[in-house]
Amino acid sequence: MDNQAIDIFVDQYARDREEYVRIAEAVREKIKRILDSNGIMAIVTARAKKPDRLKGKLERIQRDNQQVFSSVEEIQESIHDLVGARIALYFPGDSEKIASLLSLDFQCYKNPKSFPPKVPGFDDLVAEGCTAHKRKIYPGYDSRRFDGYHATHHYIRFQTPPSDKIPNPDIEVQVASVLM
Repeated sequence: MDNQAIDIFVDQYARDREEYVRIAEAVREKIKRILDSNGIMAIVTARAKKPDRLKGKLERIQRDNQQVFSSVEEIQESIHDLVGARIALYFPGDSEKIASLLSLDFQCYKNPKSFPPKVPGFDDLVAEGCTAHKRKIYPGYDSRRFDGYHATHHYIRFQTPPSDKIPNPDIEVQVASVLM
Protein backbone atom coordinates (compact mmCIF):
# COMPACT_ATOMS: atom_id res chain seq x y z
CA MET A 1 0.00 0.00 0.00
CA ASP A 2 1.51 3.28 -1.07
CA ASN A 3 1.07 6.33 1.11
CA GLN A 4 2.96 9.57 0.78
CA ALA A 5 2.48 10.55 4.45
CA ILE A 6 4.14 7.29 5.57
CA ASP A 7 7.09 7.83 3.24
CA ILE A 8 7.58 11.42 4.41
CA PHE A 9 7.31 10.43 8.08
CA VAL A 10 9.73 7.50 7.78
CA ASP A 11 12.25 9.57 5.79
CA GLN A 12 12.15 12.33 8.40
CA TYR A 13 12.51 9.79 11.21
CA ALA A 14 15.47 8.11 9.44
CA ARG A 15 17.25 11.47 9.20
CA ASP A 16 16.70 12.09 12.94
CA ARG A 17 17.25 8.51 14.11
CA GLU A 18 20.63 9.14 15.75
CA GLU A 19 18.96 11.68 18.02
CA TYR A 20 16.29 9.10 18.89
CA VAL A 21 19.09 6.64 19.69
CA ARG A 22 20.58 9.20 22.12
CA ILE A 23 17.12 9.67 23.71
CA ALA A 24 16.75 5.89 24.06
CA GLU A 25 20.08 5.68 25.88
CA ALA A 26 19.04 8.56 28.18
CA VAL A 27 15.79 6.69 28.97
CA ARG A 28 17.68 3.48 29.70
CA GLU A 29 20.13 5.21 32.01
CA LYS A 30 17.43 7.11 33.90
CA ILE A 31 15.20 4.05 34.38
CA LYS A 32 18.19 1.94 35.50
CA ARG A 33 19.14 4.62 38.01
CA ILE A 34 15.56 4.75 39.37
CA LEU A 35 15.36 0.97 39.75
CA ASP A 36 18.82 0.64 41.31
CA SER A 37 18.11 3.37 43.87
CA ASN A 38 14.91 1.53 44.86
CA GLY A 39 16.52 -1.90 45.14
CA ILE A 40 14.73 -3.37 42.12
CA MET A 41 16.79 -5.94 40.24
CA ALA A 42 16.19 -5.78 36.51
CA ILE A 43 17.77 -5.73 33.10
CA VAL A 44 16.94 -2.45 31.37
CA THR A 45 17.31 -2.03 27.63
CA ALA A 46 16.14 0.64 25.23
CA ARG A 47 16.08 1.22 21.50
CA ALA A 48 15.02 3.62 18.80
CA LYS A 49 12.77 1.92 16.27
CA LYS A 50 14.46 0.96 12.99
CA PRO A 51 13.06 2.86 9.98
CA ASP A 52 12.13 -0.29 8.03
CA ARG A 53 10.26 -1.69 11.06
CA LEU A 54 8.50 1.66 11.47
CA LYS A 55 7.36 1.65 7.86
CA GLY A 56 6.11 -1.94 8.18
CA LYS A 57 4.20 -1.09 11.36
CA LEU A 58 2.55 1.93 9.76
CA GLU A 59 1.55 -0.11 6.71
CA ARG A 60 0.08 -2.83 8.99
CA ILE A 61 -1.89 -0.25 10.98
CA GLN A 62 -3.21 1.19 7.76
CA ARG A 63 -4.10 -2.22 6.31
CA ASP A 64 -5.66 -3.61 9.51
CA ASN A 65 -7.67 -0.47 10.23
CA GLN A 66 -8.53 0.01 6.56
CA GLN A 67 -7.59 3.67 6.78
CA VAL A 68 -5.09 5.84 5.03
CA PHE A 69 -2.91 8.20 7.05
CA SER A 70 -3.68 11.63 5.67
CA SER A 71 -0.81 13.53 7.31
CA VAL A 72 2.49 13.25 9.12
CA GLU A 73 0.77 14.72 12.19
CA GLU A 74 -1.81 11.93 12.17
CA ILE A 75 0.98 9.36 12.11
CA GLN A 76 2.82 11.16 14.94
CA GLU A 77 -0.32 10.94 17.10
CA SER A 78 -0.74 7.21 16.48
CA ILE A 79 2.84 6.01 17.14
CA HIS A 80 3.93 5.72 20.78
CA ASP A 81 7.07 3.65 20.44
CA LEU A 82 9.62 5.47 18.31
CA VAL A 83 11.64 5.12 21.50
CA GLY A 84 11.04 1.99 23.53
CA ALA A 85 12.45 0.56 26.73
CA ARG A 86 12.15 -2.84 28.33
CA ILE A 87 12.39 -3.60 32.03
CA ALA A 88 13.01 -7.31 32.60
CA LEU A 89 12.36 -7.89 36.29
CA TYR A 90 14.09 -10.63 38.27
CA PHE A 91 11.18 -10.58 40.73
CA PRO A 92 7.83 -10.24 38.93
CA GLY A 93 6.19 -8.92 42.12
CA ASP A 94 8.20 -5.72 41.63
CA SER A 95 6.03 -4.86 38.63
CA GLU A 96 3.45 -3.33 40.99
CA LYS A 97 6.01 -0.65 41.95
CA ILE A 98 7.01 0.41 38.44
CA ALA A 99 4.15 2.82 37.64
CA SER A 100 4.68 4.90 40.77
CA LEU A 101 8.46 4.95 40.31
CA LEU A 102 8.21 6.04 36.67
CA SER A 103 5.75 8.78 37.59
CA LEU A 104 8.33 10.37 39.91
CA ASP A 105 10.77 11.15 37.09
CA PHE A 106 8.64 10.99 33.92
CA GLN A 107 5.26 12.21 32.71
CA CYS A 108 2.93 9.23 32.43
CA TYR A 109 0.60 10.42 29.67
CA LYS A 110 -1.57 7.33 29.16
CA ASN A 111 -2.83 4.52 31.40
CA PRO A 112 -0.71 1.35 31.34
CA LYS A 113 -1.93 -1.59 29.25
CA SER A 114 -1.64 -5.24 30.27
CA PHE A 115 -0.90 -7.90 27.68
CA PRO A 116 -2.71 -10.10 27.18
CA PRO A 117 -5.69 -7.97 28.19
CA LYS A 118 -7.54 -9.34 31.17
CA VAL A 119 -10.94 -10.81 30.49
CA PRO A 120 -13.93 -10.90 32.87
CA GLY A 121 -13.43 -13.51 35.55
CA PHE A 122 -9.63 -13.62 35.28
CA ASP A 123 -8.91 -12.02 38.67
CA ASP A 124 -11.59 -14.12 40.37
CA LEU A 125 -10.03 -17.35 39.12
CA VAL A 126 -6.56 -16.25 40.22
CA ALA A 127 -7.94 -15.27 43.64
CA GLU A 128 -9.52 -18.73 43.93
CA GLY A 129 -6.07 -20.23 43.40
CA CYS A 130 -6.81 -21.80 40.02
CA THR A 131 -3.48 -22.81 38.57
CA ALA A 132 -5.03 -23.63 35.21
CA HIS A 133 -7.27 -20.57 35.15
CA LYS A 134 -6.49 -19.70 31.54
CA ARG A 135 -7.89 -23.00 30.29
CA LYS A 136 -11.33 -21.74 31.21
CA ILE A 137 -10.92 -18.37 29.51
CA TYR A 138 -8.57 -18.57 26.54
CA PRO A 139 -9.60 -20.85 23.68
CA GLY A 140 -6.76 -23.11 22.57
CA TYR A 141 -4.75 -22.67 25.74
CA ASP A 142 -4.33 -26.41 26.31
CA SER A 143 -2.68 -26.87 22.91
CA ARG A 144 0.18 -24.50 23.76
CA ARG A 145 3.19 -25.07 25.96
CA PHE A 146 3.94 -21.37 26.43
CA ASP A 147 0.89 -19.16 26.60
CA GLY A 148 2.56 -16.13 25.07
CA TYR A 149 3.72 -12.68 25.91
CA HIS A 150 2.82 -11.20 29.29
CA ALA A 151 3.76 -7.63 30.08
CA THR A 152 2.53 -4.24 31.12
CA HIS A 153 3.20 -1.33 28.79
CA HIS A 154 3.68 2.12 30.32
CA TYR A 155 3.61 5.29 28.23
CA ILE A 156 5.94 8.05 29.38
CA ARG A 157 7.67 11.25 28.33
CA PHE A 158 10.58 13.08 29.89
CA GLN A 159 9.59 15.87 32.27
CA THR A 160 12.27 17.97 30.60
CA PRO A 161 12.84 17.06 26.94
CA PRO A 162 16.35 15.65 26.50
CA SER A 163 16.73 17.00 22.96
CA ASP A 164 16.38 20.39 21.34
CA LYS A 165 16.05 18.74 17.92
CA ILE A 166 13.28 16.24 18.73
CA PRO A 167 10.11 17.31 20.52
CA ASN A 168 9.53 15.30 23.67
CA PRO A 169 8.83 11.85 22.16
CA ASP A 170 6.38 9.29 23.46
CA ILE A 171 8.21 6.36 25.02
CA GLU A 172 6.74 2.90 25.50
CA VAL A 173 8.16 0.98 28.45
CA GLN A 174 7.47 -2.75 28.50
CA VAL A 175 7.67 -4.37 31.92
CA ALA A 176 7.89 -8.16 32.15
CA SER A 177 9.83 -10.83 33.99
CA VAL A 178 13.31 -11.87 32.89
CA LEU A 179 11.81 -15.17 31.71
CA MET A 180 9.47 -13.37 29.31
